[in-house]
Amino acid sequence: MARRAVNGPDQESDFLDIVAAAQDAALDPKKWRCVTELVARAMGGHSAGIFLHDAQTFEPLIIDGWRLNLDHCAAYKEYYHKHDVWYQRGKHLPTGTVATGSQIAPRKMLLASEIYHDMFVEDQIEDLLTCVLVRSERYNGHISVLYPDPLD
Repeated sequence: MARRAVNGPDQESDFLDIVAAAQDAALDPKKWRCVTELVARAMGGHSAGIFLHDAQTFEPLIIDGWRLNLDHCAAYKEYYHKHDVWYQRGKHLPTGTVATGSQIAPRKMLLASEIYHDMFVEDQIEDLLTCVLVRSERYNGHISVLYPDPLD
């Protein structure tokens, strides 16, 4: 897997900033965008999102993030979540799983997908690093850092 540069001597400070921002966001959901920005910057990504889906219907409940195309977020909620190869193949991964896009779905599958051609090319999304935050009877939630080129 390709390594991304992280902020060397500021790693501890970055981590503490992320933890503090996540604690704030737990009380005020409007603050998740700040959390995703901090995570993306710490992980060398060009954007990031937090996603919460209904665990029974798999319908998206919350999509928010840093440098996400808002029109594409709306289209994702309406239609594309059903065609997102990363989400569809990863929606049953257990809490705590961390994976790249190619670990979830083969790159060939991504490149042939509707969502890739309709959204990811324009948004320069070629890969992701995702972490499953919650997998329960009620919710599927994850945070994903998005990258403009493949990680491996």
